[in-house]
Amino acid sequence: MAFCIRTLIYVQITLIFSLPFFSSAQQRIKDFKFYEEKIDNNISEENIEIANAFIEAELQHPLFTKDSTQVYFFKSRKMEVNYYFDLGKLGLIDAKNNLKWAMEKNNATMIMDCYNFIGLFNFMLGKWTESVDFYKKGLRYLSLAQPLPYATSKVFHLQNNLAEVYLKKGELDSAMRYCQQALNGAIAENNSRMEALSKYQIGDVYREKGESIEADSLLQSAITIAHKNDFLDVTLICLGNLGKSKSLTLTQRSKYFEQGFQLLKSDTSINPFYKKDFLKNALTFYEQTHNYAAQTRVLKQIASIEEKKKFKELNFLIRQYDKMIIESNKRVALEKSNLQKSKEVQRLIIIIAIISILVLTATLVIVYLTIKRKNTILSIRSTISRDLHDDLGSSLSSLNIYSNLLTNKKLLPESKQHDVISKINIITNDLLNDLHDIIWSLDKNKMQTSLEDILKSYAMNILSSKGIEVEISIENPVEKLLTSPKARKNIMLVLKEIMNNCSKYSKAKKFYLSIILQRKELVLLAKDDGVGFVTDQSNRGNGLKNIQKRIKELNGKATVHSILENGTTIELRIPQKNIQMKEYFTKSVH
Repeated sequence: MAFCIRTLIYVQITLIFSLPFFSSAQQRIKDFKFYEEKIDNNISEENIEIANAFIEAELQHPLFTKDSTQVYFFKSRKMEVNYYFDLGKLGLIDAKNNLKWAMEKNNATMIMDCYNFIGLFNFMLGKWTESVDFYKKGLRYLSLAQPLPYATSKVFHLQNNLAEVYLKKGELDSAMRYCQQALNGAIAENNSRMEALSKYQIGDVYREKGESIEADSLLQSAITIAHKNDFLDVTLICLGNLGKSKSLTLTQRSKYFEQGFQLLKSDTSINPFYKKDFLKNALTFYEQTHNYAAQTRVLKQIASIEEKKKFKELNFLIRQYDKMIIESNKRVALEKSNLQKSKEVQRLIIIIAIISILVLTATLVIVYLTIKRKNTILSIRSTISRDLHDDLGSSLSSLNIYSNLLTNKKLLPESKQHDVISKINIITNDLLNDLHDIIWSLDKNKMQTSLEDILKSYAMNILSSKGIEVEISIENPVEKLLTSPKARKNIMLVLKEIMNNCSKYSKAKKFYLSIILQRKELVLLAKDDGVGFVTDQSNRGNGLKNIQKRIKELNGKATVHSILENGTTIELRIPQKNIQMKEYFTKSVH
């Protein structure tokens, strides 16, 4: 992401954390510039979390609600925190709302700052064309902008951001032009950090043009400036860029990476953005030189950074959810006197606590998988997120409706409250079962439950309860080899669909299911002695289509044989390799 705005983020967020508590808002504003000049450009991760909480609190402080300049200070810092945590969608919504607010105040400096952030968030979301448009809109307010008593986006920030977008788009001439403008602006304002970053960016453009010697020269110049001003993070990314220079020998490139690792050891507070940039370059170099030990070491460091980042996202979600719980508890408190602390209110509070635990547990599972399985597991994370939305979304909405009914005595007579609570209990149990299945599909070891146990339990509920005799047989090696989360999920859902169809339509007396390994294929055979059906005329087409679709996702084949009054047989064949996690990723998880 854009190095220039990161400079602004690190300085300003550290400023927030460092501010002591003063007796008035005006005294705080007067001290902003002093802190901006004195603080270090590298910040610890702990300060970021405290700063975020501080911003939320100060936005509600009565001392800051009268002066628009003071209010925007915290609005701007909140956008920066969203950017720092890679919360692109949330940040874009926030930035657009702030733009409307700044337009109402008719403040050109604030408007330019908002346009810069909107451009950044669009860039994060891969919307490069929109990003360019918003950066250029921001530049149009340059002549009207007046300095505020704290740091905001400046013209060289927008120019350097534009250069980064054009570099990504491969428009190197435009990238070079804006880089040079940003560099000239930084020199004119005596901004040493931006000068170093602009030279780094220009070096990157030269690198893309294949002019390694020119790139190396600019990077050496950037290192000189960074070293002189103790900008350790800028020095680090420059060393990483020099390490990928084609004009240098492997020995020379290796030395640059060694210097970078020594720098990381000497100062652990270098921010994660710059660490990751350096480590990715180092990983590429060690892959090219087949240094597997170094690759492993670098991968662990990258994974550690990602893990910390994801847990920060989780903390952000927890805080947001805490707000929802606080608001809900306020509504409950208002109704407590009218309901006389009834059992219905107590159950409502319990349900809110259960929902909180479920949502946080599901979020932790997603974060855990994202960190451990890297690029391949990113697709699994997307699938699980979609499943949570599809499976739990409507149920959570229903819980919200019923909960609101319980808190409104006018809408729900006391005689009906017991029925509503019963419905809430049923929905909660369904939520727990759905979440259990999702967690089991991710990692069966976490649940200490086998596929056979799940299927037998499910069959007992929907088949045995209807008098259908059930026989389920699963070979021992199947459980051990079934390690792919996607395969576990699809197979479990398909078998449940088959048992549902048998329960609803077959009128069978017996149901038989076997799962075996045969010639490097997983073979699943389901039979019943029911009434059967004509496959091309069945009103169960959607269920069969779902079975076909899920098996096809595993490169398998589903065959359905059914004869009227003579039962139904469904055979599923899936290649063994598609039910197992690849060895590399299995090791990486453990």
